[in-house]
Amino acid sequence: MNMLDRRAAANISLKSSELELLLLLFPFFVPQYVMNLGAVSSMIELYKLGVLFFVVINISRKDSDLPVAFYLVMVFKGLDVIPLLLGNAFAFRTLYLWFKDFYSVVLLCYIIFLACKRDYYSTVQKLYWILSVWIILHVLCFYATGIELLGIRTKISHSFIVCLTLCLITQELGGTRFKWYDYVFLGLSLYYIVDRRISTVMIASAALLIGYFLAYFAFAHRIINYTFMVSAGIVLNLSILFLRIQNYFRWLIVDLLNEDLSLNKRTYIWDDVLRQCREKMWLGHGIIGENRRTVQVNIVNPDAGMNLVSPIQVHNQLLSILYFNGVIGLGVFYAMLLTAGARLKTCRNKRDVILLVFGMTALILAAIAELSCENFGFYALLMCVALCDYANGRSPISGNGRTE
Repeated sequence: MNMLDRRAAANISLKSSELELLLLLFPFFVPQYVMNLGAVSSMIELYKLGVLFFVVINISRKDSDLPVAFYLVMVFKGLDVIPLLLGNAFAFRTLYLWFKDFYSVVLLCYIIFLACKRDYYSTVQKLYWILSVWIILHVLCFYATGIELLGIRTKISHSFIVCLTLCLITQELGGTRFKWYDYVFLGLSLYYIVDRRISTVMIASAALLIGYFLAYFAFAHRIINYTFMVSAGIVLNLSILFLRIQNYFRWLIVDLLNEDLSLNKRTYIWDDVLRQCREKMWLGHGIIGENRRTVQVNIVNPDAGMNLVSPIQVHNQLLSILYFNGVIGLGVFYAMLLTAGARLKTCRNKRDVILLVFGMTALILAAIAELSCENFGFYALLMCVALCDYANGRSPISGNGRTE
C-alpha cells in the first residue's frame, strides 16, 4: 500500500481527538498499586470493556494493513492457555485471567495501530505523556511517602526505557528541542535510578543514549541493523543464561563493578527454573493462578546464603518465556521481535529508525536480569516499531531526519 492509499485509509481509522486518544490509552497503564486499591481494578476492567466497545463501533470495515507482528502477538499470548486446556488442572478462574490479559494486550496493540494510521507522531507523544506522568508520580510519591507506585524498584526499568525512547522519538519527529516538562521527567527519573542503584536501567539507558548520539552520523544509518541488534541481544541473554559467559569477565564484574558473578544470586534461581523447564520443554507450564510472572523455586544453598522455597520472579525474560510457553513460545517471541522491524526500511526518518532500534535493544538487554518485556509498555513500543512507516505521512523529511 503506497502513502496515498495509507493517507486515504486514515479516514476509516479511529476517529478520535487527542483527548479521546489519551482516554483510550489510559486504562492500560494504570500502576498495579492503584489497581489494588479497593474496587479500582474492577472499574478499570469495565473501562477497558468500554474502550473495546468504542473501538468496535468506530471500525467501518475490516482493515488489511495490520503488521505481521500484531498477529504474532495474538499467537504468543494465546500460547499461555494451551497447557491449561491440555492439563488436568483446568479452572475457569485461570481461564478468565488469561482471557483478560489476552484481550487487553491485543486491544492495546489495535488501538495503537488505528491511532498511528491517523497520526503516528501524536500517538507516540500521547504514549510518552502517559508513561512519563506515572514515572514522575512514582518518584514524587516514593520520596514523599515511601510508596512505590509502579511496584518494586526494578519494575520502573521497562517503563523508563520505553518512555525515554518515546521521548527521544517525539523530539525527532516534532523537530523540537527538550522542553521544561522533558527536563523534569529526565531529572526526577534519573535521580531515582541513580539513588536506588538500578544498574539494569543504567546499562540499558546508556545503550539508548549511544543510539541517540549515533543517529547524528550518516554512517550509522547504513550499518545499524534492527535484526542484527535484536538477535545479538537475544544471543547475549542466552549465553549468560546457559553458558554463564559473565564468568569470563571477573575483572569487570567483580574487580571494577564490585558485583558478584552470580548476578546478585540470580544464577541460583535460573538453575532451579531451568531444571523445571526440562519437565515441559515444548509448550511450557502455561499460566498458573493469578500471577504468571512468578515461579515456585526451591533453593537451599548454605554456601550462597540462600534458603528459598517460594514463588519468585525468575529475573530473566527469556527464561520466564521458556518456563511458561516452552521452546515454541520462545520461537514465537523471537519471530514477533523480528517481524516488528519489517517496515523499518521504508521509514524515511533514519534517526527515528535508529532510536527505535536502540530502544528495543535496550529492552532486550534489560531482559537479561528482569522481566522487561512482560508489560503494556513493551507492546506499545513493539507496535511503534512495526508501524514506523506511518511517520512518513507527517511531513516531508530531509536526509538528516529533520522536517523541512
